[in-house]
Amino acid sequence: MNRAQRRQIEKRLKDELAIVCVQLHDPFGGLDSTTTLLLHAQNNRKRDSLERALKRLRDGRYGECENCHQPLGEERLEIQPDAQYCTTCQRRYEAGYAGRIHIMGGAA
Repeated sequence: MNRAQRRQIEKRLKDELAIVCVQLHDPFGGLDSTTTLLLHAQNNRKRDSLERALKRLRDGRYGECENCHQPLGEERLEIQPDAQYCTTCQRRYEAGYAGRIHIMGGAA
């Protein structure tokens, strides 16, 4: 990845992080408390995921599966720029094989 691509990815991740942080500090008006708690938890997970992606970018590991270390692929990163796992490892994780995947920094 060249310098311009790296800057573009970093900007996108930071922009998404800024949106999530605003949502975390802005009350979800008009929603019941259960929905508010669920949205807050979801935004916390997304914030953590974006922060881990920025760290991987700084460390030179962005775009690499955290489990098998294979490239994630441009299409996957375009859809989900904070993706941690390739589609194969993600499917295994979601299917309940999380014990077989080394999870860096918490659940995906």
